[in-house]
Amino acid sequence: MRWSDKLQDMESNENKNLENLIVVSLDLEGNIVQINDKGCHVLGNERDELIGMNWFSNFLPIDCKEEMQKVFLNIIEGKTEPVHYYENAIIDKNGNRRMIAWNNTVLKDNEGNIIGLLDSGFDVTEHLKTKKELVDTEKYLLEALNNSRQHEKEVTALLNGTRAVLEYDTFKNSSRKIFDHCKDLIGAKSGYIALLNSDGSENEVLFLESGGLPCNVDPALPMPIRGLRGVAYSEKTTVYDNDFMNNEWARFMPQGHVVLKNVLFSPLIVEGKVMGVMGLANKDGDFDEEDARIASAFGELAAIALKNQYQMEKLQSQKDELYNYSHIVSHEVKNYINVIQGYLELYQNDMVQKDSFIRKYKGLIEKMNKFVTSQLELAKSGKKIGNIKYVDLNKIIDDIKENYSLEIIRGDLGYIMGDSERIESVFINIFDNAIKHGDASILEIQREIMGNQSKIIIKDNGMGMPPEDVGKVFNIGYSGSGTGYGLNIVKSVMESLGGSVKASSSLGHGFEIIITF
Repeated sequence: MRWSDKLQDMESNENKNLENLIVVSLDLEGNIVQINDKGCHVLGNERDELIGMNWFSNFLPIDCKEEMQKVFLNIIEGKTEPVHYYENAIIDKNGNRRMIAWNNTVLKDNEGNIIGLLDSGFDVTEHLKTKKELVDTEKYLLEALNNSRQHEKEVTALLNGTRAVLEYDTFKNSSRKIFDHCKDLIGAKSGYIALLNSDGSENEVLFLESGGLPCNVDPALPMPIRGLRGVAYSEKTTVYDNDFMNNEWARFMPQGHVVLKNVLFSPLIVEGKVMGVMGLANKDGDFDEEDARIASAFGELAAIALKNQYQMEKLQSQKDELYNYSHIVSHEVKNYINVIQGYLELYQNDMVQKDSFIRKYKGLIEKMNKFVTSQLELAKSGKKIGNIKYVDLNKIIDDIKENYSLEIIRGDLGYIMGDSERIESVFINIFDNAIKHGDASILEIQREIMGNQSKIIIKDNGMGMPPEDVGKVFNIGYSGSGTGYGLNIVKSVMESLGGSVKASSSLGHGFEIIITF
């Protein structure tokens, strides 16, 4: 199998947002054999320049080159298992250092010999920069504490707020601590933190502190961006008013609201955009510019906490995506390999002639290569499906059944509009599921046309399953045996084609799948 086959296979687009995934394959010497567009973009080179260059000599910093090369050699020599998640730095064409979160996969030939390594990963430089901002902020505040004892109380509160960003795993928890420290330092009694809703039309209150005063406002009421709060949003600065109840802004207060002697609003600004606001009220004295300065500092801490949560959620999503991606790719490749191995066993048991075996073997290899190539092209283009054309379902079923020990009973299935490679993948996984998980020997396949929709009904004579478990079969990892990715792939493909899939079963009565185009 060619190097490009392996790389293209790993570029399967079953998951979303894979345009950010870096994929690079190395031979036994650590030279680049293939690299995708994202990898070229991050390194700053054209693909033709990169092919053949040594990864360790050209793209790893000196401080980790020797260690990474040692790990690589141990994996290639089979002394160490591939590392499924690790972070290390690379150097791009301009000498810039980027941190990448990697996942390793060993590449093997058809004989099982290791022929190289395939790395896939995401650039986590910005996430690490965010963490550094927090550490740098704490360092700065510690220095300020040593240099100015007269501001000890203020700096201590800011330090506690900074630690809250680092210690708490959700923005709600960390922002509550930040708010409490700011409120106590300034001397306010009431307040809240609210975030902009998804369409930017109003605030959504994260929490509210009434300060022991009665508040009977309906929590379901909207909090529009207007009044003095709107000024904080539009001017991106902290604002306050010490005679609020006699101000024009008081007319916007809903009935039952806490009496506000004075108010202060500090915007939460993330990358230049106001994403929320911290409100303080009812200080015994008046708010002043020093209070505004302190509130702005705590508002910046809250904004960093919010940005950190966004980065953490993004990183976790990418890690989950990378994990599922590697399993799905492995499942699809194994489908082809299992068919090839099954046909090889037939040949070894003299159940097929040599010429027939060679012809079938070459055909399967060509089909796998075509599938992998098409998936790579889809990944490069950012699309989810390939060329849409009329697909002969009868031919697809007849071609697939030659590779399985199943009796197929079907009517005329006709043609549908779709991507032939992905439709074939759907039926391969359904056939596999019937044999591996249902111990089926017969599949009945029929087509029903309802208006503009076509339903393909596939029913097997396997052992079936409890009805209460049927809804779980499309979940990743759900399986009585195997990996639990087959029917999840069916669901993902059908959704990418604009269709749907559902299943029904009961113990002892087989398993039925209906796919709708």
